[in-house]
Amino acid sequence: MRAGRAKLAVVLALASLLALTVGSAATGGAAPAVSPQPVERRGTFVVVHGMGDGAGDTLHVLDTGDEQLRRDLGAQVAPESQAEVVVRGTMAGSVAGTVLRVDDISVTADGHSRHAIRAGATGEHRVLAILVGWIGDPLAASPASAREVLFGDDERSVASWYRTVSNGELTITGDVTDVFFVAQPPRRCDTYAMHDVATARARQAGFDVDAYDAIVVNPPELYCPAAGYAEIGASRIWLNIGLSSWDRGTDRSVAIHEIGHTLGLYHAHGLECGSATISFACVGSNGANEEYGNAYDVMGSNAPGHEDGGVAGFGARNLLAHGWVDAAEVQHIDLTGTYELAPLATAAPGRPRVLSVRAP
Repeated sequence: MRAGRAKLAVVLALASLLALTVGSAATGGAAPAVSPQPVERRGTFVVVHGMGDGAGDTLHVLDTGDEQLRRDLGAQVAPESQAEVVVRGTMAGSVAGTVLRVDDISVTADGHSRHAIRAGATGEHRVLAILVGWIGDPLAASPASAREVLFGDDERSVASWYRTVSNGELTITGDVTDVFFVAQPPRRCDTYAMHDVATARARQAGFDVDAYDAIVVNPPELYCPAAGYAEIGASRIWLNIGLSSWDRGTDRSVAIHEIGHTLGLYHAHGLECGSATISFACVGSNGANEEYGNAYDVMGSNAPGHEDGGVAGFGARNLLAHGWVDAAEVQHIDLTGTYELAPLATAAPGRPRVLSVRAP
């Protein structure tokens, strides 16, 4: 997905007043006071999703190319990742740091489309894993273990999983660095600062960081709520103490899940409709949505596989988004009836694997 390496794209919804925290996308930490002054910023709005259970698992970042501005969406609905915007407002100091108070946002280019997601999910997807350790504190992962977990021939590797789920359409390849030992950073969730340190060391070691579709930074601790984070439709991935073993389904699913985000996928949601299996009222209620509700999609909770060392595949929607299900394998229905489906996880030319229900 070469487009994923282009300057991080963009999205901000129109609003009368928004707030963005200036600096790296971190929680905590103070910045020097700044006298109020009008500013205009251009950049890309990036949704950064984590794999976890809390509200802190999603970050919203405006990437200007020179800095990342973390944005608090409040009650707003987040737009799609990777939209280019022009932001006009006032920069001022506060007890929380330097804040950009936004008066006007203009979207200059749309974010990801279904076509862009599909185009990025075929062929070769090159991944660079950068192993980072704190000075005096060993890292659980080694170059050998990371290489096996990501690219090994074993059926449990990340590469094998994507090869199977995509029916051979997507090949995960790449490289792993040695462990770069650095001073332990402050105990706060500062993912972008950690990325900058890691990629600088990788460049010094001779890696062409820009030649990869995804960059995985794997430190001893992220100091963030989730087990891993990744940019939607872009290249940055962070894993929390990962890549040491493929024995647990939880560990394997985090790496697979985060790479899925860089391919343009959001979380696989579920609906909680109470006593009803599903209803139009439930579908129309934001309160019925569960962020990781699809337990049988690796972009959801993957709950059934955690105890048994398994990792779920992709659900029908994500397979369709990537073009990994042929049109002939989708049956569109609008009548009550009995329908026979082939297993979703197995290609079945000429037989339906997916039912698409037309809403009245």
